[in-house]
Amino acid sequence: MVLVDYHNILWVVAEAKKVYAQTTTAGKLLVRDTLKELEQRLSAHNFVRVHKSYLVNLDHVAEYRPWFSGTYLIRMADEAHTQIPMSRGYVAHLKQITGWRKC
Repeated sequence: MVLVDYHNILWVVAEAKKVYAQTTTAGKLLVRDTLKELEQRLSAHNFVRVHKSYLVNLDHVAEYRPWFSGTYLIRMADEAHTQIPMSRGYVAHLKQITGWRKC
C-alpha cells in the first residue's frame, strides 16, 4: 500500500470499472474506493467533481477552456498538460466554488 499526500494527487479517474489516482510522485495508482466515496472524502482537500469519471485537484489546474455545447476542457498543470473533460452539469458548481480563478 502506497501512502500519498492529498496535495500530490492531480486527479482521480474511473475507467474500466476501476478507480485510479494520478499522482505527482508515484504515477497512476489503483484505489479501492469508489469515485463517489472519494468525492465526499476529498472535497475538503480542494477536489471537485467535473465529470462522471473525474475528480480534479484544483491546486493543479492550469486553465479552463470552453469546448463545445456548454462543456469545457480542463488543462492540468502536469508536464503533459493533460486535458480533462468537464461536463455541462458540473460547470455551475465549479464556477460557484472557484469564481473561475484559473481562467
